[in-house]
Amino acid sequence: MRVPVASAVLCAGILTYGAGPGDGAALGPAPLLVLERSDAAARADGLVARRLAVYPDGLVLAVEPDGTLPRGQLRPAALADLLAQVEAAHLDELPAILAARIDWFDVGDAWCVLQGSAPAGPTVRVDGDLRPGSRDRALAPHGFVEILERLESVELSVVDGAPTATRVGFRLEPWTPRALSPFAGVDELEPLPFPSGAEAPEAREFQAEGELAQRLLEVARAGRALRWSGRDWRILATPRFPREADERTAAGANAHPRRG
Repeated sequence: MRVPVASAVLCAGILTYGAGPGDGAALGPAPLLVLERSDAAARADGLVARRLAVYPDGLVLAVEPDGTLPRGQLRPAALADLLAQVEAAHLDELPAILAARIDWFDVGDAWCVLQGSAPAGPTVRVDGDLRPGSRDRALAPHGFVEILERLESVELSVVDGAPTATRVGFRLEPWTPRALSPFAGVDELEPLPFPSGAEAPEAREFQAEGELAQRLLEVARAGRALRWSGRDWRILATPRFPREADERTAAGANAHPRRG
């Protein structure tokens, strides 16, 4: 008999709840739930994934495009309620990728990925704009949207003296006219060269830290083309949580072909 996720992890959450979000004790275990999204239709964050994770002790940690780490805390009852909601959504019964219901011109590269009981749990990706009030959000699976709304309602704040995300995962994809933001100017901007003085990556997927990571984040946020190895690329960025493993994350679902 399968034990519900909420029951399986609640005891662990209660045991570690007293540590609080300030000491980083919850950053070692894998998160129970990971949400990654890009609202690229608005181009506010360009091609930088917004990320949020819920840990076994109820710590909710986000990674903002500028590297700050807002955090919040779920009490045991609220954590159990959230996990029961995830269980009831039957994510494993949904298709791995759900196509947008409206045209690319309206949504750009917007996408949202929800991964339950990471890293072994089901992963569901919705291609489209899932911001409040959007048509794609209204048509997305109800259980998926309910979880999204619950995570959006968690109060997060930046704690003084808290660490920032210093490590960022990047992926390069060939630049095409489709990669240009529909909200960009009529004249396409010239590609930006790979930062001078920095060692260029040997592969299309790589990680960077410090100044190089911040400079490449600026390119990703602007949705600009990057000139590397004699070709033009678009660069997608995934800021990492502290102590996060180097394994591929849910943002990697962005490599799936878009349908619809």
